[in-house]
Amino acid sequence: RKMLHLFFVLLLSVMCAEPHRPMISEKFEMKASITVQDLTSKKNWIGEGEWRVDQPAGNSTMHFEFGGAEHMNIFDIVRYDLGKVYSVNDTAAHATCTATTLPTKHMPALWSWVATASYNGTVDMEHTTYDKWVSTGSTSEVKAILVRQDAPNYLAGYLSADAKEEVFVWVHDFRIPKHIDDAWFDV
Repeated sequence: RKMLHLFFVLLLSVMCAEPHRPMISEKFEMKASITVQDLTSKKNWIGEGEWRVDQPAGNSTMHFEFGGAEHMNIFDIVRYDLGKVYSVNDTAAHATCTATTLPTKHMPALWSWVATASYNGTVDMEHTTYDKWVSTGSTSEVKAILVRQDAPNYLAGYLSADAKEEVFVWVHDFRIPKHIDDAWFDV
């Protein structure tokens, strides 16, 4: 009888266990939809585009197009090896190109916070169940990711929110490239 009780306790603990903690690659390319909400002005922007990152080399590119009345096209190249972020912001009215100096020569890991994130249950969307992992920073910043239960190391969604802005990225295609094309990061 004790053995049966022990078996049920063990079975229950396995069933209630937290899922596998995601290990999102720091080298990736994705196609995604993005929603940005300015919490101060109450404006929303909805767009789509792609994001490519090679964090160990300190490089990333991001290109998103936002439609609607305030059409905007944003293209950023981040080059930590050069210490710069190059940004092109093209709106219906005008385009600007800027180069901003980075505070360091080393690109921080994008997903390091996931190692201490809390499992926050599941979310059902589009006939798929996702595990949700959340981290709250020392300020009012909140970060969260969604990963498919059958592919926990592939990003499906990302949320970043603070007192001023909420950004949600819904990933359509997440890939870990076997080869990084240096041309992605040409300035």
